[in-house]
Amino acid sequence: MRITEHVAWLNVNGLNPILVLAGGENILVDACLPGQFELLKAAIEAEGIPIEKLTRLVFTHQDMDHIGCVNELAAAVPGLKIYAHEGETPYLDGTKIPVKLAARLEKLDEMSEGDRAGVLKMKEGYEARKIRFEGALKDGEGFPGAAGFKIVHTPGHTPGHACVYVEGDRLLMTGDAMNLGAEGELLGPNPVYTKDMAQALDSLKKLADLKIETLICYHGGLFRGEFQPALKKILG
Repeated sequence: MRITEHVAWLNVNGLNPILVLAGGENILVDACLPGQFELLKAAIEAEGIPIEKLTRLVFTHQDMDHIGCVNELAAAVPGLKIYAHEGETPYLDGTKIPVKLAARLEKLDEMSEGDRAGVLKMKEGYEARKIRFEGALKDGEGFPGAAGFKIVHTPGHTPGHACVYVEGDRLLMTGDAMNLGAEGELLGPNPVYTKDMAQALDSLKKLADLKIETLICYHGGLFRGEFQPALKKILG
């Protein structure tokens, strides 16, 4: 569903990637869970964009529910250019072990047989998705011709986590830096899944300087309330 002039909101089984269409670019932000490619493809093509017309894929961070369909996307779009923040790419190209996987591997010997099997399956999933990046983006970098598309480094949930800001539409895609509650309230990062909660909250202070009218939370969806008061409430 097109929610601003340049941004389509893709709701895929409760996950919320976005598609930015401007300046000749068709940029997908995040790629759902493994096994959801056909649903993701259908959501993209419902916006009038054939899957092979995607130009770039940008990841907010390394978690599997954000990178799950990368292999299928790369196969469907041979010229697809893939990006993430420079602090995140080593976890996705195989240089480093993804942070949540590393934490589980450290406790592997203490786990039940079932839990151990789950962790090893997770490891196999990441190994099958070693990503070849077109480039690593620094804080504030992006694709200015695409309605002022740029990333905002918001570490804490993961070391290289980044939100995506579309300046021309005053829209922020939060990744997992913020979430939307069941009653539609804007929430901070989920402490259960956040590596460094103090850092994650501190990162949100950067957003106070941005002109934001629309937010898409990857977990929760669309928020169009008063952003600054909601942010102040999160930060306390």
